[in-house]
Amino acid sequence: MEPAKKQVPQPSGPKGRFLGLVATGKELYQVHLLETVGDRIVTHAVVDKGRENTQDGKTVMGMSLAVAAGQLTIAVSRRLIAEASSLWQP
Repeated sequence: MEPAKKQVPQPSGPKGRFLGLVATGKELYQVHLLETVGDRIVTHAVVDKGRENTQDGKTVMGMSLAVAAGQLTIAVSRRLIAEASSLWQP
């Protein structure tokens, strides 16, 4: 007889997407996308991880704040265009 499978409760509630900057090192940032359902994060993706930098002998991925802010603006624009255009599809 097989053991009963444990059912994982599915998150419920309002859905959301959040684009933002995450600090990865001293003065280095990455653009991340979080998708939520209710109060749970269901997906987490790195939209732009930047390039390799060396800080204190360690390799760190990221970009300066000015570049990261520009990449964040581009990511927001792309997602708004994609989602807004799907609203008017027949």
